[in-house]
Amino acid sequence: MNQEAFQKTLAELGDRTYSYAVWLLGDREEAQDVTQEGFMRLWARRSAVVDGAAWIWLTRTIYRLCVDHQRRRAVRRENELLESSQASPSPEPGPEQLAELTELQSAIGSALGRLSPRDRVLIVLREIQGMSCEEMADVLQMKLNTLKSAVHRARDRLRKELVKMGVQRQ
Repeated sequence: MNQEAFQKTLAELGDRTYSYAVWLLGDREEAQDVTQEGFMRLWARRSAVVDGAAWIWLTRTIYRLCVDHQRRRAVRRENELLESSQASPSPEPGPEQLAELTELQSAIGSALGRLSPRDRVLIVLREIQGMSCEEMADVLQMKLNTLKSAVHRARDRLRKELVKMGVQRQ
């Protein structure tokens, strides 16, 4: 991948990659950092990325960066809890984020936040990013049938969260 192809990839996939990271992390600034790191890694490994496969490569890389980021965040929170012995901050989005979202988007975002990181990734890739199961299996390095079952269970858990919130009927 030469510089021109990289610039084209950045223009075509920048917003999509950022959106993916926002959904996974729930924080715009952290997502911006992760997205930038993903593109820096793409540039560093540009010779290994096959033309036309940048989206799959980026999705896999952003996913791994988000998981690492969430792990570091969890460690920081544990350390803060030990130091302050106060209750952990609420995982709910802040008022600024709620103001930016519509009521339904807010409810879905909140329900996604209550899912496990794995379920959240599955829902975001399939329902929000519109990836096919085959693409997802490649990105997450899972067997196709295992992935399909996991997506079905993640959707069911999301539906149950939405029912609890009164957004959806059983």
